[in-house]
Amino acid sequence: MQQPNTQLLNLQPAVQIRFVAALYYKVIYKACILFYLFKLLPMPAYHTFKEAVAAMRDRGFTHTFSIQKQQVFCSELGTAIEPERLTLLEKHHVKIDGSDDEERDIYGFVTEENTYGLMTSTYAAYDPEGFESIFRRCRKGQTQHG
Repeated sequence: MQQPNTQLLNLQPAVQIRFVAALYYKVIYKACILFYLFKLLPMPAYHTFKEAVAAMRDRGFTHTFSIQKQQVFCSELGTAIEPERLTLLEKHHVKIDGSDDEERDIYGFVTEENTYGLMTSTYAAYDPEGFESIFRRCRKGQTQHG
């Protein structure tokens, strides 16, 4: 018969609670990612930039992520986020409103802390290599539309 793992039992109750909470947090985070990956939610297709941003905000992508000084910055949180802590959930290729020949990508990300936000490809026009180097470090698990 296998002996139970007594390491957790030897910890103080407050430490046990934090340990168990951290485990549940990781499980819930991964479940959210899988939820999107397996397309349990219908993924809409958008035609214009304005339509995509408004609809994604309504669906919970309420924060704004941008690239500043070779890092991802969230203006609402007032903090930088390591690209490795972002998981790409959605990517939409849309036309800029009022322009027939200008297009942009809109990305939907989630952080490890379950913060949902948007990033656009606007920065890529100014620094394509910088954008690609940051974007490459993000975790991918996206559904692409457009």
